[in-house]
Amino acid sequence: MPILHFPPKVERKGYVTVITFTGRRNRGAGSAVASELEGRTDGIGERHLLLDFINMDVITGVDLGALITLQQKTGASGKQLTLFNLNAHVYEIFAITKLNTVFEILREESHQLMPSQI
Repeated sequence: MPILHFPPKVERKGYVTVITFTGRRNRGAGSAVASELEGRTDGIGERHLLLDFINMDVITGVDLGALITLQQKTGASGKQLTLFNLNAHVYEIFAITKLNTVFEILREESHQLMPSQI
């Protein structure tokens, strides 16, 4: 089955930017996170960046590397990065690699993160 590649959906909600990975991914789809984030987060001026993994079935080592780089960039600029809507398999990769201690990870989008409450 071919995997469709779509650019991520970017929404700005007050002081928050939400990036949703679009199009279903699975094994063999390549580095979805790395390719979709490349150059798309450089100009984001909001204080909080949320990455929505709702459509991510798997994650690669290259993707993890891209997320670590993004975490370093956001941290260095005083911004916050949160990952959410990770399925059990993707979360397990973060747990095995201990990256769940590096990233703020929510299992689903929290109403507490909406701009009216920031």
